[in-house]
Amino acid sequence: MEPALKTSGKATRCFEPSDSFRGARAGWAFKLGDRGLGYYLDNCEEKLESIFQSTKLDTALLFEMAERGKFQRLGKMLEDLPHFWQASEADGTSLLHWAAMRDDASFVALALKNLAVDLPGPQQQTPLMWATAAGSLAAAHVLIASGADIHARDEQGATPLLHAVQHEQRTAMLRVLAAAKEEEVKKLVAATDVKGRNAAHWAAFLGDTSSLKLLSHFGTNLLHLDERRNTALHQAVLGQQPDILEYLMDRGVDPELHNADGASCVDLARDGGHKATISALERLLKPKGIDVHELAETGAAAFKRAEKLGVNAKDPVQLLKQYGAGLFWLSCVSITVLEYLLDSRDVAYELAPQLALGFELGTLGCLLLWLFIATGNPGKLEPAPAGRTPGLEAYLGLLRSGQVVEASRLCTTTWLLKDLRTKYDTMSGGCIQEFDHFCNFTGCAIGRFNHRQFILLNSLEPLTQLSYLGICVLVAYRPVGMPQDFSELLWLPVNMAMHMPTAALQYPFMALVSILNVVTTPAVLYLLLSQIMMISINWTVNEHINMERYSHFWVFDSFGNRSAASPFNKGSTWANWMDFCVHRRRRELGPGCPAKIRDLALALRKAGAQ
Repeated sequence: MEPALKTSGKATRCFEPSDSFRGARAGWAFKLGDRGLGYYLDNCEEKLESIFQSTKLDTALLFEMAERGKFQRLGKMLEDLPHFWQASEADGTSLLHWAAMRDDASFVALALKNLAVDLPGPQQQTPLMWATAAGSLAAAHVLIASGADIHARDEQGATPLLHAVQHEQRTAMLRVLAAAKEEEVKKLVAATDVKGRNAAHWAAFLGDTSSLKLLSHFGTNLLHLDERRNTALHQAVLGQQPDILEYLMDRGVDPELHNADGASCVDLARDGGHKATISALERLLKPKGIDVHELAETGAAAFKRAEKLGVNAKDPVQLLKQYGAGLFWLSCVSITVLEYLLDSRDVAYELAPQLALGFELGTLGCLLLWLFIATGNPGKLEPAPAGRTPGLEAYLGLLRSGQVVEASRLCTTTWLLKDLRTKYDTMSGGCIQEFDHFCNFTGCAIGRFNHRQFILLNSLEPLTQLSYLGICVLVAYRPVGMPQDFSELLWLPVNMAMHMPTAALQYPFMALVSILNVVTTPAVLYLLLSQIMMISINWTVNEHINMERYSHFWVFDSFGNRSAASPFNKGSTWANWMDFCVHRRRRELGPGCPAKIRDLALALRKAGAQ
């Protein structure tokens, strides 16, 4: 027999008669086929109360277990109590909703044998909405495969796709789009909530540029106005997201458009008092020929369009970030070589010709390596041809097959499908194979084809600097002579303290350059040491800094505790160095890699990931 019951999941429960048992007052009601059997006699009241109390504890335990994710045990309990599949909390939340949110695909499949796939929950939200909001890909795949409605709406008019965008779940958003037929995609991305906001409005408000790029590719209207005539640009300003403004303006969203309240995006930025957003708007509007002036404390900002559009040159600050350190390095090398030629070369060849020759060869080698790294290809991949997105199609195919692949594997700038060691570098503007980091001193990314040369440069540079400092000591000690035996060598620090001031007065240029090299040498040695440590365990600098973003670097024990481990580790320091220097197979997984990550890498490779 199956009781029709509704529970709140808390301390109290409310039981109502089933539809097939009419005319009875609230209490216990059972269904047996088409017949209803009710027990409402006064002399049974105490017995019914005790049964009611015990049932309360059972259902409370069920929902407590669901909230904690104990679905394996919960499934075994429901085998003996199948009538409790119909239990729901006071707001309508069912066990299926909890399983969808917790991403337990096996329990979702089990629940669908007893419950409707689009069972309405709180605010008429379906389990698929909960799955997409939580980013539960495995559960979402089971629900979609079971016929879940991807166009369903809750009380606020939000679809599963809107829920995914609102919670910045790009992978779940793409899973919903992958389930849609070609003719349904535009309808899906054009859906709005009860206030007329589409997915682009929400992505702009949250500053989710990647989602906005994907939605734009699938045909969402970036110029759409909500019920208050707000554009996506208005929403970006309201959300204080200055980084997304340029993307929207470049795609035709009018910054001068006023909403129903008569406010432009500039007015909203001013009224919100967000300085970064105001500065970004002023910086972006000026090259487009729009001058924002008379920015009063209240009222609408006046716009004045310039007669001639300004040249949209690259941001000087960005240029300084990319090439400033490289120019500083070249300046230091030039100053050091100039001082060596003017003051130290003759003395160095007279007292220590091998040291002088080593410095000269080291300097030449550093310059050649720097030039090779700065002008060569670090492993940058060519973007997909215009109008074609093979990476996106391959990625959607993986999602349709049920393979859980994070949306970060798809580059929304080059539209390439990336393997686990290919990353997009914002400074270089491209996807770099085996990306390690962006080197400010060379002005380029360090990747598959220049990483070994970078290590060689880092090894040669401190040796060259130490050679130069040795030459400086020789020049300083020339008037008094260098120590001849070990006993005199012990007094070297004392002698240096005595004679260095005199040498500094005699060679002020050399003293200045020596200080420069003393300051920079430890930094170069630290960089070399960090690189040695990373290569020894087959990590990259980027992976070390952003390990929280990469799920394939985390291993969980039986207690749920996680620890970071490189899946590319070949098992030993020697094997990792041989892999780096000789075999060049750093992107291949190591012998201790978990099977789940190995399956992911294999799926990406079969899909054509680069």
